[in-house]
Amino acid sequence: QEDVMVYVNKLGHIIHSTVHAFFGMANKNVGDAFLLSWKICDGLLPGFSHFLDQATEAQRIQANESIQCQIPDLHLDQQRPQVFAQHLQSPQHLSPTDMADAAICAFIQCQLNLQDENHHGSLTCYASYDAIIKRFGTNFFIQMGFGMHCGWAIESAIGSNLKIDATYLSPHVEMSDRLEASSKIFGAKINFSHWLIHLASPILKQKFLRPIAHISCDGVPVPFTIYTFDIFLPSNYQNLPNFPISKPSKSPQ
Repeated sequence: QEDVMVYVNKLGHIIHSTVHAFFGMANKNVGDAFLLSWKICDGLLPGFSHFLDQATEAQRIQANESIQCQIPDLHLDQQRPQVFAQHLQSPQHLSPTDMADAAICAFIQCQLNLQDENHHGSLTCYASYDAIIKRFGTNFFIQMGFGMHCGWAIESAIGSNLKIDATYLSPHVEMSDRLEASSKIFGAKINFSHWLIHLASPILKQKFLRPIAHISCDGVPVPFTIYTFDIFLPSNYQNLPNFPISKPSKSPQ
């Protein structure tokens, strides 16, 4: 049991540190899953808060013009991959699209860091355990699935003056959980809802993501599309999407 706790904490360090570097927050463990969040704004984000929202390009541009995501000071000194750091014009005030891009890049970087730790890091030891080899063979490596969605949530503290847990209550949190679970169904390690993808930079959808399913499910009044990012790992495990750097303009894009 002690080994299990050490194992979970190793994974937690990989995921939490990466998410934090991309302006996210680690919330809690739910069984064998980690709940992670990115805060865009207080209240509702027009066009991207409800399942019935259209999430159009015009609504994305309007959100970027009217909303700035406030970044806590503790996030500002984080080291970030250069390809993403150059994409940000002002790390203290991010647009909703910047925040969506950061969240997507965080999950991609988590996969890359996980592979790195599997091959020559803190997770290599598990491939040599006799019990692991007996059950999974000699080519064992640790894998994780990720699901991400955007929408409203009630951010609250639950507990008493003796113990308090921060949590998020919303059907959109359940949607993220469903998308994570679908990584086992579709065989895609990272799954995003179309609401999130329509909030992100258009170039992501155009060049780096692909739709893998258009489905309906209980509790969601409209069918929706699931997108994924295919990770092809070169020897150095560094293949984040290369965002083109453009000069600042008066109208956020």
